[in-house]
Amino acid sequence: MTEAYEEPAFPSVAEGGSDSGLHAELNRGMSLRDYFAAKVAATAWEDAPKASKWDLDALFGKERTGIRREEIAAALAYRLADEMMARRAQR
Repeated sequence: MTEAYEEPAFPSVAEGGSDSGLHAELNRGMSLRDYFAAKVAATAWEDAPKASKWDLDALFGKERTGIRREEIAAALAYRLADEMMARRAQR
């Protein structure tokens, strides 16, 4: 993965106290890629049963059988997220 794929979606800095005084802590949150995948997860779940043999071969290889709907949905969601990341990099 490139740095862009690990770019945080919701980074935040929280200030807190401790015995040694105040300090700031960076919370990177989820990656932007994970955020994009989460945004399309419901659609990927609905589309999973409609995946063609070509789609399944492209996602999992021709030798793989017995692929569960959950696996298909996750693979589709991340394929869409990767495309969104690629388009974002082109701007």
